[in-house]
Order: sequence, then structure tokens, then C-alpha cells
Amino acid sequence: MLIPGFTFAPKNNVALIVSLNECFLQDDVEPVYWQVLASQGLPVARSEISEEDIIAKIRNVEMRYGIQKDLMLSVIQCESGFKHDGLWGDNGMAYGIAQFHEDTFYEYAFKGMNYYDLEDQIELAGWMFANGLQQNWSCYNLMYKP
Repeated sequence: MLIPGFTFAPKNNVALIVSLNECFLQDDVEPVYWQVLASQGLPVARSEISEEDIIAKIRNVEMRYGIQKDLMLSVIQCESGFKHDGLWGDNGMAYGIAQFHEDTFYEYAFKGMNYYDLEDQIELAGWMFANGLQQNWSCYNLMYKP
């Protein structure tokens, strides 16, 4: 049984791959999201989420925060192309769907938010857009600033 929403990822390029039958280290892979196998407390690869589901999550956050339709969506598309598992950008300084720098994420994060969690990144990006902090994204500055 997987614990929904609990994710973390290694910062190096060594990933621990765990299944019910085997456990081994694999070199030369990009960092990816992990979930915890509740019964044994072991990390296992997170199941894939479709691009359509990601877009629906972003649109939901845009609506909840009253953000102009497709504004946050277009910035996230520019920043990550809706890729989130193991996506490091900005010379290794930015991570995930919203390409947050870790220090920026935790500067604004709500209690309990996880830098490596897809939904936490979308939620915090929505809050930041709703509170006039969208200039933290280079794609926003390229697309929308005069």
C-alpha cells in the first residue's frame, strides 16, 4: 500500500529502485519522485501522472486563487513542459513542475509542504501568482513583462 502524497527525491544521480522482489542501486539516472511503501517503509517509484491530470490540477488552482485563466498554466508549460519527475533546471538549482529554487520554495511554503511534491509545487505557485510574486519565474518575465 502506497502512502498518497508522500514524496521525496535524491539530489544526486543515484536512485534506489525498490520492488517487492528486489532492491538495487542504479547509477546514471535522473532523480525521480519516490513514494513510501507503508508496510515496510521502503521507497518505490511513484506512478506516472498524465499531462491532462497535471493541467487539470493547475487549472483548479488558477480558479481557486482567481488567477487569470491559463496564466500560470502557460508559465509552467514554459518552465517545465509539464514534466515533473526528476526535472532539474537552471544549472541544477531549480526542480520540478514549477522549477522552484529550493530556497525560494521554502521562503514562501506553507507548513508541511514538500519541495519535491508535484501538488505542493502547483499549490505554492498558485498562491505566489495570486499574491503578485510571479516575477520569480523567468518564463513569466519573458512572456508577460513589458
